[in-house]
Amino acid sequence: FLERKTQSIQFKRSVARELDKAGIAYKQDYCEGIYSTDFLIERDGKRIALECKANVGRDLEKTVAILELLKLGLECGRGLIVVPYHDNEAPSEFVCVSDLASRLST
Repeated sequence: FLERKTQSIQFKRSVARELDKAGIAYKQDYCEGIYSTDFLIERDGKRIALECKANVGRDLEKTVAILELLKLGLECGRGLIVVPYHDNEAPSEFVCVSDLASRLST
């Protein structure tokens, strides 16, 4: 359990580094009412919720459902699940951390 928790924290830090390198402003651990997201990006009057998922193989359906709730509750037009890696069968909401900046620019 502790190892997974540490991996999760380290992964969120790597996502923050990627956002910083790309010059993308964000709010980390953003909360609004009962809704919270790992990162919230606000630009051009639009919001994007980012949920980090260090353990790609765990609770995928739950993670996608949570993202849909966050998009509604935080009034985000877009939401992405950031993962360390993914395969071609991953849902479209999933983005590899190394591709994050390019996906956010579209």
